[in-house]
Amino acid sequence: MWKIKFGGSAEEPYLFSTNNFHGRQTWEYDADAGTPEERAQVEKARQYFYQNRYNVKPCSDHLCRFQLLREKEFKQSIPQEKIEDDDEKISYKTADATMRRAINFWSALQSPHGHWPALNAGVMFYVPPFNEDGGWGLHIEGPSMMMCTVLNYLAMRILGEGPDGGLNNACSRARKWILDRGGAMYSGSWGKTWMAILGVYDWEGSNPMPPEFWFHQTLVPLHPSKMFCYCRLTFMPMSYFYGKRFVGPVTPLIQQLREEIYNQPYNQIKWSRVRHFCAKEDNYYPHGRLQRLMWDGFYYVAEPLLNSRFFRRIREYAVQKAIDYIHYEDDNSRYITIGCVEKTNCSISFVLNFEDDSAREFSTLERGTTYHHKLAVSVNDGYFKSVTFYKDSILAACNGGIVSLEKINGGDTSDEKRHQSSLDIKICGELNPKLKKIYGSKGGFCLVESTKGDLLMVCQIDDSRHAFKIVELNGRFKHVPIANLDGHSLFVGKNHSILVLASKYPGCRPNSIYFSTASTEPWRLRHENNLKYEFKIQEFNLEDGSIRYYSTVETRTSFQNILAVAGPVPWIVPSMKF
Repeated sequence: MWKIKFGGSAEEPYLFSTNNFHGRQTWEYDADAGTPEERAQVEKARQYFYQNRYNVKPCSDHLCRFQLLREKEFKQSIPQEKIEDDDEKISYKTADATMRRAINFWSALQSPHGHWPALNAGVMFYVPPFNEDGGWGLHIEGPSMMMCTVLNYLAMRILGEGPDGGLNNACSRARKWILDRGGAMYSGSWGKTWMAILGVYDWEGSNPMPPEFWFHQTLVPLHPSKMFCYCRLTFMPMSYFYGKRFVGPVTPLIQQLREEIYNQPYNQIKWSRVRHFCAKEDNYYPHGRLQRLMWDGFYYVAEPLLNSRFFRRIREYAVQKAIDYIHYEDDNSRYITIGCVEKTNCSISFVLNFEDDSAREFSTLERGTTYHHKLAVSVNDGYFKSVTFYKDSILAACNGGIVSLEKINGGDTSDEKRHQSSLDIKICGELNPKLKKIYGSKGGFCLVESTKGDLLMVCQIDDSRHAFKIVELNGRFKHVPIANLDGHSLFVGKNHSILVLASKYPGCRPNSIYFSTASTEPWRLRHENNLKYEFKIQEFNLEDGSIRYYSTVETRTSFQNILAVAGPVPWIVPSMKF
């Protein structure tokens, strides 16, 4: 049986919150939950909704209300007031009793966090209801649309349903709805964009969404700053998609889908002629002649120029500008973004920004920053010098050795101790005596995992010049000196460090170590210094031993993608603790 859960859990390593997950609500399935009477009540409500789903589409939050009323043992003690005659005047006593009855009921539906939980199924991205005609609408009360029907049909096929699969021949009915209205080429611009990424539509059949739009001056009448925020943040990642012209792998399923959603063979479609096609169900605001002329100008004149070798630099700069804005939106909203449509677009943009060798790089960064917000671990009033997540274990460097940290929840359930926990510390191995000496006399060392899966230790050997040596820890933590980082760059932090492929991040020198002695709160720096980090960053090159200094690093310049992945700048001690 499904049960609603409020808040979060400290045992969920991939989630973090600034308010202890206050107001968060999720649904969890428990096969053993509920009594036979409670299960019968839920099944009755489910069957009633299913049989009347075409007439009453909202779910009325029955499951949530059943659970809340049951947990609070609610019983309505105020009798219902009835007005027998329409001409009868409503007395103060009747109105007061009715109001008290309503307050009594709604107070029982209030969540432990203080809000009233409800279903948010307004947009197709949450719960796509199925209309009786075989198509899907944009929202739960909306009529079927070409874009929504095509996207849901493709989703069903990708998830394993056959051409005639689904409940009550859902796929067959949806395909008939699509073909009866001209085919998938009559989808709106959003649908064409997603189909082009998937590989069942050609980018040549889309009206231009040039990323150059994002570096115009504010004096331009159509500058993005003058647009409605939802419109701007929806087409920002779409312009990135268009500039990259990304297409997924063409698998046998994709080839089959190409033949299913069009009334003519895929390779015979004249894509330049279908740019303005739009089904009447999707065409809320028809394009005028002037707008069509503008799109044609972009399509036949601007796009060929911007994709030529003479102007390709402009396109590359524009694409980078678009992804910079996307990263800024992610940072500014703590990766929540302004809405569900924008969230999916920004997420896909982020993934597409990592190509080829960056896929492994992204995996390393993802695993390396899993515990980034929880790794300011203190024991005996002191901090470990470095903490890293390595092969499903949390390793920390301490005085002369490396230890494994395991979180243990305490048995005290009082409010004061509820969110506290202890650490089980296991010694993994001792360091070489030479390294102990280096550690004791100089600035220390840090642990970091390479993209090959090796555990590296970075030793600071000269405190005055900030020089470093790197060793690989293998076997029983025996050290093997390493002369270079094999084209990577290392960002050293007081409690956390990351290793990245330098060629994928403009401004990074290969085989270099970036570090800073600053220990200021990162979020305060962001807000008070107008998104600039006003402290010195130093670079040590392993090949020639040279030192470089950077007095100011602005967000999204030299280390744009690294800062986007790692959250707060990696060389600042995170403030959050276990």
